[in-house]
Amino acid sequence: MREARRRAQHTLGRMPSQPTIATRPSRLRLGRSSARPVPLAGAITESWQYAVLAGSVVLMLVARWGVVTTLLLAGTAGVLAALLGAQLPS
Repeated sequence: MREARRRAQHTLGRMPSQPTIATRPSRLRLGRSSARPVPLAGAITESWQYAVLAGSVVLMLVARWGVVTTLLLAGTAGVLAALLGAQLPS
């Protein structure tokens, strides 16, 4: 078992306990994540869109979901809001 682990670590080139860039929180990553919604916030015209935007920010920053998953969920929330009779932007 130890031999297999040593070979796996050698193959990967790092110890499993070492954090990678993707797992370490960084100011740059936080800055990029928080800057994404800023241009979108200027285009919001309906109040329900603020709730979708706030939910997206929480999912990306707090729950650390990916951008694609968050966008798909936000799009689904927008479609559901429209189907339930929410006023659409004109």
